[in-house]
Amino acid sequence: MLEGRLPHRAESLVREWAAQHRAELEANWQKAREGLPLDKIPGLE
Repeated sequence: MLEGRLPHRAESLVREWAAQHRAELEANWQKAREGLPLDKIPGLE
């Protein structure tokens, strides 16, 4: 996070989700830099 705060539990869930979808997030980051449409990434189950 760059700014602000989340409750501890919410931050833990976000970190867990990001860890599970790291490759997809990195691919979307590259697409965003190239101005391409982003792929949907499923939520945490």
